[in-house]
Amino acid sequence: MQLEPEDAFHALSVQNLPQLIAQAEQRGKQRALQNMAAVSAASPMALGGGQTDRAADYGAMNDEAFDRLVKRALRGQLRGSNSL
Repeated sequence: MQLEPEDAFHALSVQNLPQLIAQAEQRGKQRALQNMAAVSAASPMALGGGQTDRAADYGAMNDEAFDRLVKRALRGQLRGSNSL
């Protein structure tokens, strides 16, 4: 009796399928953790490591605060600034 390579592969795959799936899941989890660690190290703000910039609510600003903001913008002082 001769066994074809495809039949042998199929038999071994079916026999080891649960183990192969578990190994693939474990590798996926490890890669995800490594990627998260790399992103966290490269960008501390990306995973909530610090306070994010707050969006300005221009409609809620009083006139003086808005005028100060406009003047800072005209002087180019808002570029890269975290505070209003």
